[in-house]
Amino acid sequence: MDNLVVIASVLVFSGITSAINVTVSDLRSGQFLTRCVTRHADFMNITCPSHKVMLAPKLIAGYSDSSKCVFNGNDCLGMSKSLERETQACANQETCSINLRRILETLVPLPGQRKICKGKPLTYVSVIPPKCVDKGTIHDMCSGNEALPINPDSGIISSYNNPGRTINTPCIRRFGSTSDVIRLSLNFLDIQIGLKNRPRVVWTSESGELRKKTFKKLATFSEKGSKFEIKWRPQNTDTTREGCVVYYNVKVIGKSTQGNLRLASDQPSQTPTHYLVQATLKTSMTWNDKQSISMSCPRGKVIYAPDVTVTSSRYTGCEGLSPHLLVQRNECYWRRNCTMEWRGPAFLTMTSSARCFGRVADIFKSRGFKCEKEGNIINICDTRVAKLPTGIVRSHGKYPWHYPRVNKRCRQRIRIGRGRQLTLQLDDVDIDDERDTFFLRHIRKGRKTTILFRGNDGNMSKTLSGGTVEITFSTKRRSKAGSGFILHYERTSKNRKKVRSGERNKRRSRGTGTAKTLP
Repeated sequence: MDNLVVIASVLVFSGITSAINVTVSDLRSGQFLTRCVTRHADFMNITCPSHKVMLAPKLIAGYSDSSKCVFNGNDCLGMSKSLERETQACANQETCSINLRRILETLVPLPGQRKICKGKPLTYVSVIPPKCVDKGTIHDMCSGNEALPINPDSGIISSYNNPGRTINTPCIRRFGSTSDVIRLSLNFLDIQIGLKNRPRVVWTSESGELRKKTFKKLATFSEKGSKFEIKWRPQNTDTTREGCVVYYNVKVIGKSTQGNLRLASDQPSQTPTHYLVQATLKTSMTWNDKQSISMSCPRGKVIYAPDVTVTSSRYTGCEGLSPHLLVQRNECYWRRNCTMEWRGPAFLTMTSSARCFGRVADIFKSRGFKCEKEGNIINICDTRVAKLPTGIVRSHGKYPWHYPRVNKRCRQRIRIGRGRQLTLQLDDVDIDDERDTFFLRHIRKGRKTTILFRGNDGNMSKTLSGGTVEITFSTKRRSKAGSGFILHYERTSKNRKKVRSGERNKRRSRGTGTAKTLP
């Protein structure tokens, strides 16, 4: 059985996910960084960029009889009291430190595990680096000011800020004034609740109907109306910690007192990508013992974009990689599991600053990695066409190692489709732009073509509507080569206003084209 499925099954049947701040969806995503605990006393730091604070990290501890730091079916899983306390203390902080004590820390195993697991020392800790948000944008779900609507148009609501809240006392947060018609968009970033205390949204629709929606897992929500409320009743105990974290966006689109007067266009809002930034996991590189960090994806998925660097605590701004770590990082691509190891500080040779070349780096940094289904990855020279809703187009199968130096021209086309949007994320481009070429083009109706990207212009993120995206990549035998490129794409449906079914059927019967959108 798949290792992550085993963990998820243990947590589901034990009902312990809320106690260790890890959900089954977290485990199935598989994007844990696993740190070996090899010394009597060690620590790992989690930091956010300046003026940002972190949400609570996801963490689970384990004991293994083998020397590997990747979970297998015979391992003991759980937490320790001090680890749980330190993890909770990280919430709303710009930086925090989690102590890893091999001898002093003992495992409190999950229910249903072997009796021998109780009291075992920790041998590894798995963590998902938390998201960071702007300082001052986190609002307490249970603040005591529930009668007042939240003023900012967007932000984060967290129920974890006040663990001492009285049990069974309802928490309510309100949005907008009673006279406003608003569009409320929600994105649940974390949700750990029982059967009896699921968060619920209550609102009045534009027609005056009272509407309700209950949430039990990570989801998004976007509706228009008035008198919106989020209701939740905490049931925290000494052994469980329940709650949710949700991003919200409020947009006033009209005034109900003036016959639903429209003030702004009604378009659902998504969580902006710049709003949530990944925190960085840091660990010291010492000469004492061999150290390592492991990455693992669920079955059927592989690793790409592992974010790892080393930096110097002595020479400010010096960051990069050593040849040994570069090889290990590149070998992690397109594998399900991988481990990076080191036996002390590294010497910077892959760095953008000449003054840092050869300097000693003693801090290992990672912001995590991504997992992608193997079947969603195609090479640009493949005969397969990028027809899936989401996927990756890469220059060659051995990316980020150099692409072959041959005379070849390859092309892929991604059809966006009617009523759809295509989001492109170009993560990296490295080619010999004197001999080789790389183009991204958007071809619209009437063969109107726009060049989106060419050569080594850097990274790119863009959302397009309609038409087709064409990717071309040409190489020469005398090329100096490079690592190539990696492009992630995702098709999504446009958010359109609903058309009354009767009107739609009339247009179809008349043989007309696209139905006109009605208010």
